[in-house]
Amino acid sequence: MVFKSWLVLSLTLLCLLPCSQGQGVSGPIPSNRTVDWTHVGIPGGDPGASWPICQTISPSGGADDSVTIQNAIANCAAGTVVKLKAGTFTLHRASLVCPGFTDDGTRGVHRAGLCINKGVVLRGSGPDQTIINYGDGASIISLGSTFLSSSQVVTTSVTSGATKGSSQLTLSSASGLSAGSFIVVSQTNPLDPADGNPLVSTAGYNGNCTYCGHDLPNSVMTQMEKVIAVNGNTITVEIPLYFDYTNAPFIYPITMVQNA
Repeated sequence: MVFKSWLVLSLTLLCLLPCSQGQGVSGPIPSNRTVDWTHVGIPGGDPGASWPICQTISPSGGADDSVTIQNAIANCAAGTVVKLKAGTFTLHRASLVCPGFTDDGTRGVHRAGLCINKGVVLRGSGPDQTIINYGDGASIISLGSTFLSSSQVVTTSVTSGATKGSSQLTLSSASGLSAGSFIVVSQTNPLDPADGNPLVSTAGYNGNCTYCGHDLPNSVMTQMEKVIAVNGNTITVEIPLYFDYTNAPFIYPITMVQNA
């Protein structure tokens, strides 16, 4: 599959200017608009590089391969690999393969092609050998539960620390959070102090995106964080905040999958 090569190239291109800016090199981007990219990458490298192969799958030759691949993911333990042989695999999406994750069945649209909901690697035989062909509504390979409805979002206000470069946030309550928890940091969509225009917009080709930001279109500027320590109502997050979250900032927990 081509995902890794494309991702590395994209990150490289994306990083060229912001990386240098975030590390103090002079240039045209103001410091309050740059991001520190020194945390990019996986500490220690790809954890699944040496994992054992649990199942090897051959393409069906045009039939719906989604259920076969999804069953292999379900049956293989975390820390193993599902290997796809050379050839073209088709995700026709004739069946639900991700119930409870991202099928979005309540809307009548089955959007996920496959769901990797634990630390399992789905690996092809090479960027020019294994092809996944989508069709009949299948769209993405989802990692974990990728969407929360607004009724599932439980917010807690941030009382201090939600500024660019900060790694400690004081909350109105840290109940339910512990080291290893994942959260989303957000705020009411802010305006640009320079010109008064919105810094983020949910307007698109089909009008306003009412479902963006987990059904919270007025709070779509977010940063996902891993909590590494909790001390009273103060939490320490893994990566310093990229921006100021000072317009009624809040956090909410989210379930994440690691090493998938």
